[in-house]
Amino acid sequence: MKRILITGLTLLLVFTAGMKLIAATKPTVIIIPEPKEEQYHNSKIVIVEKRQAKVSIVHDKNRVIATELANIIKQKSGATVTVESNTVPSSPALIIMDIGGKHPAVNELKINIPMQPEGYAIKTGIWRGRPIIVLAGRDRAGLCWSVQTLRQLLLLQSGNLTLPQCSIRDWPDFSYRSMGGQDSLNAIKHNLQYKINISFLPPWERDIRGQWDMPAPSYLKRLKTAIEYILPRGGLVNQWVEPYDSGQGDKPSQHNIVCSNDKDIQAYYNTFKKGLKLGNKLITIGIDDHAGNPRHLNLQDKEQFGTPAGVHAYLVSRIANQVNKDFPGTIICVVPGNYHGSEDIKTYYDKAGVPKNVVIMWTGAKTISFDFATQDVAALVKGIEGRRFVVFDNTFAQPLGKNRGPVLFEQYAVGYQALTETDKCLGLHVMGVMNRNVRFTIKGMQIADYLWNAKRYNPERSRLRVLTQIAGAEAVKPLLAFRRKMIKVAKDFPIEKTIARLNKGYLKSIIVTEQQYKTNLEWLKQANAYLQQIEKTCKNKALIAELQQMHKNGIAIVNYFYHKSRKGKTIKPEGIVTFEFPADIVGGIYFRNYAWKCPKRNGVAVYGRGKPGGAKAFINFKLTELPTKEIKLSIEGQACHGIVFAIRINGTTLIENKDIFPYGNWKTKQLTIKKSLLKPGLNVIEFETMNAGAAWVMISKVELKF
Repeated sequence: MKRILITGLTLLLVFTAGMKLIAATKPTVIIIPEPKEEQYHNSKIVIVEKRQAKVSIVHDKNRVIATELANIIKQKSGATVTVESNTVPSSPALIIMDIGGKHPAVNELKINIPMQPEGYAIKTGIWRGRPIIVLAGRDRAGLCWSVQTLRQLLLLQSGNLTLPQCSIRDWPDFSYRSMGGQDSLNAIKHNLQYKINISFLPPWERDIRGQWDMPAPSYLKRLKTAIEYILPRGGLVNQWVEPYDSGQGDKPSQHNIVCSNDKDIQAYYNTFKKGLKLGNKLITIGIDDHAGNPRHLNLQDKEQFGTPAGVHAYLVSRIANQVNKDFPGTIICVVPGNYHGSEDIKTYYDKAGVPKNVVIMWTGAKTISFDFATQDVAALVKGIEGRRFVVFDNTFAQPLGKNRGPVLFEQYAVGYQALTETDKCLGLHVMGVMNRNVRFTIKGMQIADYLWNAKRYNPERSRLRVLTQIAGAEAVKPLLAFRRKMIKVAKDFPIEKTIARLNKGYLKSIIVTEQQYKTNLEWLKQANAYLQQIEKTCKNKALIAELQQMHKNGIAIVNYFYHKSRKGKTIKPEGIVTFEFPADIVGGIYFRNYAWKCPKRNGVAVYGRGKPGGAKAFINFKLTELPTKEIKLSIEGQACHGIVFAIRINGTTLIENKDIFPYGNWKTKQLTIKKSLLKPGLNVIEFETMNAGAAWVMISKVELKF
């Protein structure tokens, strides 16, 4: 009878000396992501007393998850922990791990395991005369998440490892919860700690492009390690492979799939096959931004399919149908080409015979969490009628004062609320790395909170809970006060960067007035007062170190730009004066590589509006006296096609026109500056690209001819 009861179970029995249930103050508990149902009592279970317990874990079938809990107990308490492969159902148990509710304790304690996939329940109480903890999952993933919740409940005080008496029921709102940016095993572990069930191998792996049948050993090793780690815990690896390589700068494209060539299609499929044969069940065909490169549409494909959309639809159809045949049940995602509107997908995919189970990973025009409206969802759902989708969120690093940049306790936005109203949305893939630093971890925890609780998520509440867990309750108030002051400074200055990084091409276009300078220094002084409070109250030393460095950077950057924007060559109004990058030009971005054939020169790129730090550039010079006649301004540059560019002197526009400079080679533009536009002391020549986005003008040399 007892054998029948434990058939198909996962049991974890922990035996300790001196385990007991004792009275305690009702705890204040913070679990990330926040459970949907949780109740705590005025008592607690002592698992390890005075670090002297010997803990033995006995499991059945889920050794990986049992071992993980054993390691957590050992790391937190220092207790001796052993894991055994046999079950001992007749022995009294402290912790019982169960999948599906088959163990008698689940029924006798009336534990209601959520019916939703990945759901779990935790309950403590008295069972057959002794304290007990039950971890019950609806499936393997649910069991894993119960351990991650238990990890946050365990508390070591005065050598005693304790757990509050509690009852918790929980399940996710989204089935697809992904945060990526690198494929290290460490990043996967951080994701799993906060119930992010999907991690990915990034699409920019150059060592697999053009080597589809035989990827580099380093890629295969990473893939195998990731899959072997995540599958026993109920998660998946998203093996994301791009069929195209756009090439960057002076590095030409390595290899592009020729869709009309069956050998190329098969080779590309074989890369996915490497992971699928290891038991993984998730792939992504990543066309994405590279789709717009005209080199991808070769003569063979153009003749057979006509358009890039037709080519890509055929590729998706071939791969998806092959995967469905060989590995049924696989989640097949596709990132459509960047030229797509949602209405294109249905037309092209239906014509090409793309199976309906292909999931669209949407990277449309408005995939940012604070700019996604109900009408965007409506258009998307209509355009991909009959298909499910995942939204690709590119704004993990919500701004520190500007459009993009490292986070400073930013709350995750709720712009995706409309998605929860349709069952076509599986979830989100959010770009970013959980464990890059403490500040990114804070943001990652808030994202995990949203992904788990999309229908109930409160961004401000989430931020406060996460900061309390990371830094301690006493530190939250000064942390937020520090943030408010630093955000003010960040609206004018890139304080998250160092001077060294600024001089390696991360230059920003800033002319600083004396009042701006004094105001920002005062805000930094006030921020320092809050930083001193943080140093006294915050329990997280790594976070303190990051904030100290940010404040130090802030002071250095404010001083740097004030002095640089007021500095410049002191010149006499005679002869020819030459200005070159990087010594004489403020702002813009150093253009490192360009692949077309022209003389290679240092160039400062003035990008279009919306490009962080690169939309303007300046030349400052100080005149010892005013010139007696007009002067000539000579500018050497080149540009993208169709760019509107403005050149100003002391705020007066000298020219604002389209195609001032050609594409692909250097050309000199001559302008006249009236002597009335100049002044003794500081003068400023300003360059600005008027287009939006990545449009650019590159300047290599400027001369004044008196």
